[in-house]
Amino acid sequence: MRGGSTPLWSAASASSGCSGETFDAAMSDRACRLVTVVGPAGIGKSRLTAELCRAVEDDARVLVGPCLPYGDGITFWPLVRIVGSASAATTGFAKCLAGADDADLIADRVLGAVGPTPTVAPGGEMFWAVRRLFEELAREQPLLVVVEDIHWAEPKLLDLLEYLAGWTDDAPILLALPRASRAARRATRMVELAGTRRACCSVR
Repeated sequence: MRGGSTPLWSAASASSGCSGETFDAAMSDRACRLVTVVGPAGIGKSRLTAELCRAVEDDARVLVGPCLPYGDGITFWPLVRIVGSASAATTGFAKCLAGADDADLIADRVLGAVGPTPTVAPGGEMFWAVRRLFEELAREQPLLVVVEDIHWAEPKLLDLLEYLAGWTDDAPILLALPRASRAARRATRMVELAGTRRACCSVR
């Protein structure tokens, strides 16, 4: 847990409606929580997200992946960056899963999804494997996963995030999803999740 009384979010973000207890709740409940940071361009979403990362960096592993507006193979680009960062931080992908009974299967499915020539179809086992990877990472240290520019997310990535928010078990994880208020209607599912038992609140 964090020492002292430093809030997770600044007074400005708190006034926007986001509870400073989100990360602490994820840790105490050992659950996956979700927070969306919503607003027009220039309102300070990146600053608020950066404040959150700085506030928890002593207590959590922080992994960040950006969505891209166009290009080939962009659906799971945030996951490519996140898995790469996790592997680098643990000096190898295998160490991310050390001790997991199903480590080989998890690694095969995750790397099959984010490798240069994907061999695993989205959904099903791929979603399960990503969830298990995050759960294993969070057992060692609480996990903050930031998926930037969620308004550019492909539908399958949104499906994955919704699955993680709903099915992650016994693992302190916070999913932070900054998005522009002009986001496509489908992306507002992430805001709607803020009303579920697994999610927290949105910032506007």
